[in-house]
Amino acid sequence: MLGLVAGSEPYPGAAVLATAGALAMGVGMVRLVAPDAVRRLVLAAHPEVVGSSEPSGRVQAWAAGPGIADDAGQRRALAVALESGLPAVVDASALDALPELLDRLAGEHVVITPHAGELERLLEGPSREAIEAEPVRWAREASAQLGVTVLLKGPATVCAAPDGTAWVQGEGHPYLATAGSGDTLTGILGALLATARGLRPVEAAALAAFVHGSAGRMAAESGPFGAGALAPAVREALSRLGSAEPPRRPGQG
Repeated sequence: MLGLVAGSEPYPGAAVLATAGALAMGVGMVRLVAPDAVRRLVLAAHPEVVGSSEPSGRVQAWAAGPGIADDAGQRRALAVALESGLPAVVDASALDALPELLDRLAGEHVVITPHAGELERLLEGPSREAIEAEPVRWAREASAQLGVTVLLKGPATVCAAPDGTAWVQGEGHPYLATAGSGDTLTGILGALLATARGLRPVEAAALAAFVHGSAGRMAAESGPFGAGALAPAVREALSRLGSAEPPRRPGQG
């Protein structure tokens, strides 16, 4: 079971996309925490989802952040999710609230998913250009400095753990740089954190990036696509995983 904190009045679609990504991965249940209007929209698309305005019920992991904006209730739900000590992926709007929570909530079990611009703000040191030029270096630096697992999104997605372990997924597609793509990735990773027993969070992050990239390539076979096309492509990507090249660690062939 995955707890999902996503969506707000300005950005309800983020919750729909994150939910679709999680369900495409086969998670048994999604417990959505969102405002009433967002829950109605998600339930219209995915009636199997259980929704509430506050975190409740048992879950194995949390995914938090897509589209929560400045919604005070969603920010409170984010804090509850992280305080649970369960594996959690923190994305998008939630990254802005992360610095105030990290001192007491950091750990390898927390996975953040910034792009270079968001990581620049979190680190307050290297420029976006420097991060884009050396993504492996700065993903590792961020993971060590912040004490969390980092999935740094970009042309080559880098996943790094606080102990220096890193994986690189460079097989995505340019069309993945579309609004909502990251929301789907959050759902994919949240589902893996909830269901993939025995995987370290950095390994789950690398696998999520691999599935997301594979789905992007498959969706692109029909031309440019929006983020709504990714969840159906995830199912196809999972069926082809055995013949694809997996993520690699830096220095591997």
